[in-house]
Amino acid sequence: MTVTSFVIISSKYRTSDSRTTSDFTYSIGQSLETSAIAIKSVSIPNLQYNINWTNNRLRVRTNSEAPPFYDVTIPVGQYDISTFISTLQDLLRTVLSDSTLTITQDSLTGKISFTNITVPIRFDIDPTVSPLAKLIGLGSGEGLTFPTAPDTSFTCLDLPSLGGLKNFYLSSRILSQGFNGIFKSGDQIPVVMNIPIDVPYGAVQHYDASDIRLNMKKFSRKNNIQWIDIKIIDEDLNVVDLNGGDIEIVLKIYTTEDDSI
Repeated sequence: MTVTSFVIISSKYRTSDSRTTSDFTYSIGQSLETSAIAIKSVSIPNLQYNINWTNNRLRVRTNSEAPPFYDVTIPVGQYDISTFISTLQDLLRTVLSDSTLTITQDSLTGKISFTNITVPIRFDIDPTVSPLAKLIGLGSGEGLTFPTAPDTSFTCLDLPSLGGLKNFYLSSRILSQGFNGIFKSGDQIPVVMNIPIDVPYGAVQHYDASDIRLNMKKFSRKNNIQWIDIKIIDEDLNVVDLNGGDIEIVLKIYTTEDDSI
């Protein structure tokens, strides 16, 4: 006989040793042996800033050897393109001591240009040290710069990207039980499912399973899910910062005496 029931997981009631509302442990308050689980619904507020601690650094170089570069850090926050350009321009003018440096966006192509630069510059586009470069439209490449040689005027190769996250990835060792997602460089992470984001910043992203069997995880042997670990991560495997916003997951669980579900 198969018995099904629902578990409501809310980060609001996470354990006291949890890190955040997107990286927490939840206790259902009793030992529960399960043969399979399926996600019925998920609600996650889209509250991570488009400029956050993972992408707000930019490295700029001049012809000078002392110092060989300057690191610029944009304050964390939710930016539109005009606020972003204004903030970046002010920061670069300050670190380079160049009040004439101007950043504009072409009204036709949408690409960002740097002009009226007194001392030729170039930007690191290595995502390890300068992740903001890709969001500006400067490109991305390990150990590379744009432009290749310092210049006093240039236009970005790509469009700026301030749209923020495209997907939430729900990760849990307890719930995945060997079902992994393969990410960059072959990294395997215990991913239960992804939740595409199609709501604007500040709204709540809802997922409701159209066919709950599509995301069912059947275990090779019964698994105790009394303590459930939950992480919401992005495509770069960083824990998403929901700025205190709570998530809710409705989990369907199956207990059975045989192998059929």
